[in-house]
Amino acid sequence: MKRAGTAFFLQADAPLHVPHRPSRIGRNLFSTIMLAIVFALAARVIELRPLELVRDIGNIGVFLKGYLHPSFAYLGEYAWQCLVTLCIALWGTLIAIVLAVPLGFFGARNLAPHPLVYHLARRCMDVLRAVNEFVFALMFVTAVGLGPFAGMLALGVHTAGGWGSCSVRPLKRSTRARSKGWRQWEHRVCM
Repeated sequence: MKRAGTAFFLQADAPLHVPHRPSRIGRNLFSTIMLAIVFALAARVIELRPLELVRDIGNIGVFLKGYLHPSFAYLGEYAWQCLVTLCIALWGTLIAIVLAVPLGFFGARNLAPHPLVYHLARRCMDVLRAVNEFVFALMFVTAVGLGPFAGMLALGVHTAGGWGSCSVRPLKRSTRARSKGWRQWEHRVCM
């Protein structure tokens, strides 16, 4: 092939050269087999038994049927547990606020007194957000025993990480805007 300007001309005696593309079939087949082996091993680890699910699917219907015909014999206990749940949420929210406010202020780079404090606050918020409430609940159960107190502590500590992290960006922005406004006012008054 000769190139003349932007047009291509084929010569009759020149062989057409098609570049060789390596076959991906072998690589894809190997990847598929390896992925099948990994899934087979994972199925053994989690004790995957789909036939058992198909065989005992009727038990799910029995379970759900209980929701259609509720028993009101324990209505007082249900009401009490609802009240306990609301109290857990109330105190968990208070703990979250008490922990999130200082974490948010120290997690804002422009408000932290030292870069080390800033980084410690940010990592603390990351850990509190990353660890599930259930894991915190298990930790607190070992410390204070089984009951609503452990659940309240777990919800409060986990939520504090999220709220502290959410409060950092507005704190950075509002402080920056205030300091800019203060400098402009100071410049006008002092000049």
